Amino acid sequence: MKRFFVLMALMAGFSCLQAQTNPEFMNYETVGRNLLNNTEIVAFKTSFEIPIHSASFDTVTNTALVTLWKDPGESQIVTHGDYTCTVVYFDLENNKSKWQRQINLQDGKYWKKGPFVFREFGKDISLIDEETGKEKFKIGVSVHPLAYDTEEGWMIYATERSLTRGTDLLKRVDLKTNKVDWKSKFVSEQDLDIRWNLNDSVVLIVGDGLHALNVNDGTGWFVKLATEVGAYYPVKIYSQPFFDSTFVYMAGSKEIVKVDHFGKEIWRTELPVKKMSYSSLGVYKDNLVLVNQGIAQVCPYPYETFLMPWGRPFFTAFDLHNGAMLYTHERSKNADFVLDAIHYEDSLYMVIADQEDHQSIEKYLISTGELLEKKDFPPLTVHSSGGITGFVGPQIYVKADSSFVKVIDKDTLGVCVFCEKGIIQLDSKLRNMEYYSYDELYVYQGKYDDYRFYSHEGKTVVADADGKEVAILNFPKVYCTASEIYSIKDKSIYVIKKESVLK
Repeated sequence: MKRFFVLMALMAGFSCLQAQTNPEFMNYETVGRNLLNNTEIVAFKTSFEIPIHSASFDTVTNTALVTLWKDPGESQIVTHGDYTCTVVYFDLENNKSKWQRQINLQDGKYWKKGPFVFREFGKDISLIDEETGKEKFKIGVSVHPLAYDTEEGWMIYATERSLTRGTDLLKRVDLKTNKVDWKSKFVSEQDLDIRWNLNDSVVLIVGDGLHALNVNDGTGWFVKLATEVGAYYPVKIYSQPFFDSTFVYMAGSKEIVKVDHFGKEIWRTELPVKKMSYSSLGVYKDNLVLVNQGIAQVCPYPYETFLMPWGRPFFTAFDLHNGAMLYTHERSKNADFVLDAIHYEDSLYMVIADQEDHQSIEKYLISTGELLEKKDFPPLTVHSSGGITGFVGPQIYVKADSSFVKVIDKDTLGVCVFCEKGIIQLDSKLRNMEYYSYDELYVYQGKYDDYRFYSHEGKTVVADADGKEVAILNFPKVYCTASEIYSIKDKSIYVIKKESVLK
């Protein structure tokens, strides 16, 4: 059922047209209005011959790595050549292209981390000279990058064994000299997935279990945990690691474990193997709650995944101190997936669905697993108003009395969910509903100086610290530096003087 699954597919073809930044493609354009002095905001625009697909801005070096491609259309027969795109390294300060390169996206890509530009061809990674676009040096052959520090200038990557899946070594390389800072023996038969920084020096990696790696010297610890199943292709079955200032928790396909920050195992509890899928963890008082989603990542090729139904949706609670299973709750009807789950204080909320388009929002008491409230959405309602996709987070705002207010703060005892046509807000009993259409919503982009930026109906609204709107820009997203504001639209890059917006 397409509403509930992400079907991973490349866009059908890319144009191999060469991008140009000739003077006739450069001019000024009105891109918004300053509401304080009622003046137009003008941007310097540089246009290309084909649309901008994406752009990575680096506000330290005032550069952008821009990828250009043209969709050949659904009716066209797509060939390998249609995946060829043009990558432009653009000088934002002088509004000109430093260099341009073509690459076929079926073979490789260019990407940027901070001031560093990389070229990936197959599994070979090279560092690219920013000024010329030429290869400085090859970082590694058949490698998988895991962690970076662009200020200190290093990359940690795993080396892949030839002919067989898995890794056998980790290396940290100095991106300025290409010298290896350290090597660490690291044998894994499974894909590696890096998730979080445990602290300033240690990162957590999933693969054959849970690894903690000190990025400074390559030391660390490992807890064995089954994280993949499947005979013909691997299926990832685990939770994201959950941790606090003292302990780390993680569920695999067979067990859930608790360890301290030094890798010492505190307890280990068995899980229902045939029901396990991708899961999430959360803590409330003395309860560790696991929500099993009934969906898993399938990996037909290393580091390439898609989602599919797997296992069964359920939730269960464990004693935080000894790992004893306290209860398990599983729905038997109209429940194939848990689309999303959150907890507010002592309550667990879940969005549950099946493959026949039944949906429900359910509220449970965490301490006992008791069902407190339930709101059903039958298929007819789902088809007419659009299905629920998940819970609303703190980045979504609405205007109330000329102020920006988080939707979730409108009723702190209730819950808010996304649907295909807007947001539904329900009270604590999941009964009274208030509806917000998408044209009422403001998505918080971030804060720059004392100003806040919100996306709204394809534009960016700028507000001061008091919530007063001071400017509107005709872009859904912008990027700020100390003196300029940047954005992209269609075939153009726009550079706006910050002083014209934030007066």
